[in-house]
Amino acid sequence: MGRITYKKGSLFTEPKGKYLAQATNCRGSFGSGIALKFKKLYPDATELYRQHCVKVKDSALGTTFIAPSIHDDVKMVCLFTSRGYGKFVDSPPMIEKSTQRAIEDFLTQIDAKSGKPLEVHSNKFNSGLFRVPWTTTEAIIENFLTIYPNLQWIVWTWDGK
Repeated sequence: MGRITYKKGSLFTEPKGKYLAQATNCRGSFGSGIALKFKKLYPDATELYRQHCVKVKDSALGTTFIAPSIHDDVKMVCLFTSRGYGKFVDSPPMIEKSTQRAIEDFLTQIDAKSGKPLEVHSNKFNSGLFRVPWTTTEAIIENFLTIYPNLQWIVWTWDGK
């Protein structure tokens, strides 16, 4: 069975040749939180995300956009879990539902059923500015890990939490 592994360190300096997943909005804005760090480190991928949002708008909710290789074969994974941001962020129950659908879409896009080993790296997404308890998102990921035993999900933390 796949598993969630917690590691202390930087999501941006450790993983090479992997998927870096984050929760995103459908407005094409990487203005704060970890999204701002993605924007500063991967401006080209961020621009592709913004262009995708302009094209598909709210229909992106519950889907995933995977930016092409951005550095060291790392792919930026945008899980569309909220239509808006700031005071326009979706409710936690809506984000939970969209997270479920977005991860399912992501795993379909990368052909997770193939059986080949897959590694996904993230922070504790949704738990900051989107106000969803990490345990909620963690349970969604763990459910997918029971379905896809070849999947390993690594969560990076700065403080070991």
